[in-house]
Parts: sequence; C-alpha cells; structure tokens
Amino acid sequence: NGINIKIFAGLDLRNCVNVSFLILSISDFAYLLVDYIVFLLNILMVEGYRLSVEPISFIIYFLTFNRLFYDLSNTVTCFIAVTRCCCIVFPFRFKTVFTRSRTLTIIGIIYILFLSEYMPLIAYVGLDGVYNAVLNMTQTGIRYPPSRLAMVRVISDILNKNTLLLATFSVSLLCLVVIRNALSSASKFQSSLVTQSLNVPELSKSVHNSTGDPGRGLKSPKLLQSSSELRVIKGVSIVLIMSMLSHIPQMCLCYGKLIVPELSYGLRYGNWYVLINAIAMFVVEVNTSAKCFVYYRFNGRYRERLKSWFKLWSKMKK
Repeated sequence: NGINIKIFAGLDLRNCVNVSFLILSISDFAYLLVDYIVFLLNILMVEGYRLSVEPISFIIYFLTFNRLFYDLSNTVTCFIAVTRCCCIVFPFRFKTVFTRSRTLTIIGIIYILFLSEYMPLIAYVGLDGVYNAVLNMTQTGIRYPPSRLAMVRVISDILNKNTLLLATFSVSLLCLVVIRNALSSASKFQSSLVTQSLNVPELSKSVHNSTGDPGRGLKSPKLLQSSSELRVIKGVSIVLIMSMLSHIPQMCLCYGKLIVPELSYGLRYGNWYVLINAIAMFVVEVNTSAKCFVYYRFNGRYRERLKSWFKLWSKMKK
C-alpha cells in the first residue's frame, strides 16, 4: 500500500479514478498499520514482556482506529463502484460530473462523517495507573467511561457492522451487476455494427481506413480509448469483487450474533466466535494487501511506473 500511495500520487490526479484509488490506498495502509500495532502488542503481552503500558487497554483503543479505517475503505470502494456505474450507464450525463475536486469533496465529507461518528470512542478516554499482579509492577493504561460499551454497540455494531456493511455490500453488488450488463450490451451492439459495416458497402467505408485495410480500420482512436477504459472498468470490478468477498465472513459474524446471542467472547459459542473473527480479519488483510496485483494487471501507467522503479533499484544495487 505504501507503493500504491507513491505511484498513484505520481499519476494523473485529474482522473477521479486515480484520486479514489490513492485515497483507498491511504485508508488501507492506515488499517494495516494499526493492525500491525495491535498484533505487536498481542505478541509482547503473550510473551510476558515487562511493558510500561498496559497492553489490553491500548489494544482496545487501537481497534477503534482499526474499525474506522476499515469502514473508510469499505465506503470509498462503494463510492468508486457508484461513480463507475454512473459513468458507464449514463456516460453523457455523468462523464463531467465526477471531477477531481468533486471527488475529493465527497470523500472528504465521508472522512469527516466517520471521524465525527467515532470521535466519542476516541476522545472520551483517559490515562491511569494499573497494577499488574503477575509482573508486580504498575503500568500506564487507558481508562474508559462506563458508557463506552453502549457507545460501541450503537456506533460499531448497529450502525457500521450491521447497517453500513449491508448497505455498501448491496450497493456494490447492484453496481457490479449493472456494469456487467452494460458492458455486455455494449459489446454486442459494437459487434453488430462491425458485422453490418462489413456486409454493407456504404457502412464498410466508415470502418475501413484510408488504405482500405479493414483490420486496421477497426483500430480507430475511439476504439482504442474504449479498450483503455475497459481495462479500468475490469480493474474496478475485480477490486469490487475482492472487497465484497472480504465482507462475507464479517457479515456472517455480525448477523450470526443477532440470531445466536451466545456467539460472543466468553459465552457458549465463544470459540466459534474467535475462529470466525480470525478468518474475517485474515480475509480483510488479504484484500487490503493484494490490490496492488490488480492495479499492476489493469493499469498501464501503474505497471510502467512500478517497472521503472524496479529497473532503477536493480541498477542501484549493482
């Protein structure tokens, strides 16, 4: 994701797709960074290191940021799906609507809304000394208000894990279906036009080039541009599919808790909860880390920039 940020920052940021993927890479990078901090604190706690801070309270605090960046990436991905869907289905109406400034404004509003939503969980805390009887030492821990559990249930569980996740999943799925149908219809229509132009002499002249070569005549600038846009759409579609698949374990866990209340920590099905939660976290980490392969496959400028970096790195190594 660090490489993604560097490359997209150097590409044409007048393109709203590049801007959206740059911001998505930033939120993915932040998610994985917080995830790494939580993982490191877990390791230090399990191994029994004598830390000046109380790990569990800090892990709980960092998990708030982890969830914040997860929701941001999820919502930005859904926004990318909506923009591509509108530009494909209504190209003349929305082609000039999603400019760089408007894209930044919309995503900026999304960031502000999520920060405002999570601010009670982030700000309403304090530091306090916690005595650790096992290590026989006092550690600095984070003190939480009694109302925090209720706030977590409303903000994280009800609003985001249940409502937001289902809404973005449904919208992304709808956009994916619409994009697929639109591309299929456009492909059939274009094929029928080419067939008619080759069968009708008057129409065939418009397809042939000036030398009379029908094969080269099909490679007009318009078709080449459509081919480039098609690669972008395919890349966006694969990112959408990856994102939706990564949400499925999380959705199973969230709605499973509604059906089976004992599916939680310390209850009857606590072990199942831990297992499903671990799978959900692993799938999300793979999704946030593997987008670079999609960018490399379907974004020519991304691929060229990355290859040039590797060539420069090889020369410096020699």
